[in-house]
Amino acid sequence: MTLLAEGTSSAAEAALPELLAAAFPFHLAVDGAGRVVAVGPSLLRAAPGLTIGNEVGDHLEVLAPIGLQLRPDALTGHERSLVLLNALDGRLTLRGQLTRSGELAVFLGSPWVTDPGQLEPLGLSLADFAVHDPVADFLMLLQAQTAALADAERLAARLIEAAAAQAQLAAAERQLAAELDAIPDLTLRLNSAAMLLEVRPARDGQLSVPALELLGTSATELFPSWASRLPRALHRALTSGVTQALAFEQQGDDRRVGHYEARLTPSGADEVLVLVRDVTERRELERRLTEQAFTDPLTGLANRALLIDRIGHAISAAGRDASDVQPPVLLLIDLDDFKTVNDTLGHPAGDRLLTEVADRLREHTRPGDTAARLGGDEFAVLLSAGGPPDLGGDLAQRLLEALGEPVDLDGRQVHPRVSIGVAAADAELDQDGLLRNADLAMYVAKNAGKHRWAAFHPDFHEQVLDQLALETDLRTALGHVSGTSGAADGGQLDVHYQPVVELSSGTTVGVEALLRWMHPTRGAVSPADFIPLAEDVGLIGELGSWVLHRACQQAAAWQRDRAGEALTVSVNLSIRQLEQPGLYEDVRSALTASGLPPESLILEVTETALLNYTDAVLQAMTQLRTLGVRMALDDFGTGYSSLSRLRNLPVDMLKIDRAFVAQVCDGGVDSAIARAIVELGRALQLSVV
Repeated sequence: MTLLAEGTSSAAEAALPELLAAAFPFHLAVDGAGRVVAVGPSLLRAAPGLTIGNEVGDHLEVLAPIGLQLRPDALTGHERSLVLLNALDGRLTLRGQLTRSGELAVFLGSPWVTDPGQLEPLGLSLADFAVHDPVADFLMLLQAQTAALADAERLAARLIEAAAAQAQLAAAERQLAAELDAIPDLTLRLNSAAMLLEVRPARDGQLSVPALELLGTSATELFPSWASRLPRALHRALTSGVTQALAFEQQGDDRRVGHYEARLTPSGADEVLVLVRDVTERRELERRLTEQAFTDPLTGLANRALLIDRIGHAISAAGRDASDVQPPVLLLIDLDDFKTVNDTLGHPAGDRLLTEVADRLREHTRPGDTAARLGGDEFAVLLSAGGPPDLGGDLAQRLLEALGEPVDLDGRQVHPRVSIGVAAADAELDQDGLLRNADLAMYVAKNAGKHRWAAFHPDFHEQVLDQLALETDLRTALGHVSGTSGAADGGQLDVHYQPVVELSSGTTVGVEALLRWMHPTRGAVSPADFIPLAEDVGLIGELGSWVLHRACQQAAAWQRDRAGEALTVSVNLSIRQLEQPGLYEDVRSALTASGLPPESLILEVTETALLNYTDAVLQAMTQLRTLGVRMALDDFGTGYSSLSRLRNLPVDMLKIDRAFVAQVCDGGVDSAIARAIVELGRALQLSVV
């Protein structure tokens, strides 16, 4: 509803309260809670307690013939109602109209008096009112003021709207202030010259000086590091009307560098509201999350994801560079027999070995290269483009030497052995292709005897396929001999026996059992090819058990043929067999089933296999000796055993490696070494073969 005609001046609007007071000195406005929001001057004199904000019920008695109360929620269905109000302890009665406007109830009334003395407290007299019959005079008054009531009602509604708008504006200002106080940012109001018009710290201690002292100064004094960029951001915000973002760093009083993000939003023709957020903690969290995503948590090296990403970048960069630049090279490194360390010394010792390997990789890589742990016992080194063509091979050889140095694990000297595959990128390879080639090269190096490196060659694919086929054939051959005596029954596997002769008498005092494999299409397969394969694929336990039982049966049969004359049989044991818990029972079962005396069985372990022996291996060897069998250290002289280690091994016999025996009759160094080993064996009370 429009209360004033179009074109009414603001001065007229400002005079509304005065106009309403003049027309209806007894007006009263009450909000939804029953509190006074406006009151006429005459009514205020009659009831002084009706000040703004007070409860109306404490100062007026509402006489509503139709049961209404002076509250907006009591006016449902009634636009206007006749209401009587008593004031001055009943000495003054007001009669008039009660009108609802939104959440306000407005009473526009006139006094009704029957006693002139009632007017004196109000500063009125009978000349102001006609005193007649109360009902008639009231009706006459209502009729005379019908037009005035309508105009006054419009004026009152406009006054109410203005008061409500002012209240809403005050509430909005309070809400805005509360919201600004809740914002976890430094809030600044700047003009186009970057002068600080308002400063609202987000929290105590955020500013090194009080906010009031900053007003009127340049924002560049608050953050000197954004001095060169802030003017441009302010100009863009003011000219485009679009919020601008600004990131910067600032060194604090504690000399720590903080990271900040600012958002500049136009808030007027020449003003910008700036919210500055300290994102230092968030940046640090992002850094840690990135580090966790791309770093191996145990060693601190790059992980597989980061390595693959850098391989991709290196391949792309090499493709863009000149043709004379060497392509990136990848070295894939696998710890040989790492599971043995984990299973026998425990996972904490295994973790320390992995971290030591990682440290040695860091020492031997260039700053631009990437050393990574791919998982488990597998590592990699990516050589960035550049360097001589044989850089990968040179590094592989150095790593073999460096990683092979002993590591002390809780007083136990462990000699790590690694297999390394080397592959160079080319224009047709992606990340997966380079990894696959390096993996094939590592596989070839491992099958060639471990602790060596191999550079990728296209023929490796065929070699790997051949190795897989060989594994399948070995499983087939082992399946044919299980539960049989071997080749005599048509199997491919057989045990041959090499005699052991006493030189002084020429008498055969024993035999050494040697496993042989006659493949139907490949012919004789070398033990150097299929024994490591059996170890890698987990067949060595079953294969070794079959050889053990077969050898014990044959030796026992020969002893019976020789009328009980002593004859020993030597059987080779893999380090993997010594690590298996069922070996003791298997040896006892072979002796019992064959009837071979325990002292006739010699179990041989190579010196090289015992380089990294563990307590579990020593315990297994010691336990086997309780059966009465003897333990021999085979190929002695090739494993670099120290005398202290040799003294701790539960062995009864040393077998000199054939490399020293082959030329023993020619004198020279080999002969001297052989004599030294014999003397060493005697000194340690060990038999020497």
